[in-house]
Amino acid sequence: MTKEDKAKEKSAQINNALGVFILFFGIVILIATTHTNTYIGEMTNLVAGLILCAIGAGMIIKSWMTIKKLKTSNQD
Repeated sequence: MTKEDKAKEKSAQINNALGVFILFFGIVILIATTHTNTYIGEMTNLVAGLILCAIGAGMIIKSWMTIKKLKTSNQD
């Protein structure tokens, strides 16, 4: 495994952890939607929560794919 591959793997692991945090934060905002009194507040929380969940899930999936790709290329 080269230094470049190790750096990519470390970056992917950091992105995975950050993605988990963003996903969790998005879920918290989605739960907060149920405790909002106004329609505008509900829609704002809903959209913000969905966007954060999508970003977090995307980061997690991308990092998993990068790690998997690096591990399979190193076995060759």
